Amino acid sequence: MSVMASLMGSKGTTVSKGTGPGDAPKGDSTLVIVGCMMLNFWSAVLIIWTNKFVMLHGFRWASILTWMHFVASWVGLELCHRFFNVFEPKYVPTMSVGPLVCAFIAFVIFNNLSLQYNTVGVYQLLKVRGTRKNVLVVKK
Repeated sequence: MSVMASLMGSKGTTVSKGTGPGDAPKGDSTLVIVGCMMLNFWSAVLIIWTNKFVMLHGFRWASILTWMHFVASWVGLELCHRFFNVFEPKYVPTMSVGPLVCAFIAFVIFNNLSLQYNTVGVYQLLKVRGTRKNVLVVKK
């Protein structure tokens, strides 16, 4: 979710301290940026495999799992903002980001349902295909 926020820039609800979408905050070295990207990648992989593990062992409620991820992301973002001053929130009208929010929530719910009924490989393929549809929603 943090990747979505940084990629969306002014279209999203938060913007990093850089000058524009995708800009690194001033003073960060390439090593820090690459480290953050690797942390993001491996945490996503860990979350996917953990989700698949719990679904294989009896957890059947993909939408509850989605809700738990959104709550954890919200708490993490609040902590980063309030205690570590990682970013400054930018408030935008709800109606201007409504279609994006709805598309993203549906994207995550359907991805978790896909993970519940498919292998991780099929899940990744469908996720990549679905990302393009979210981009189309943002462009409109």
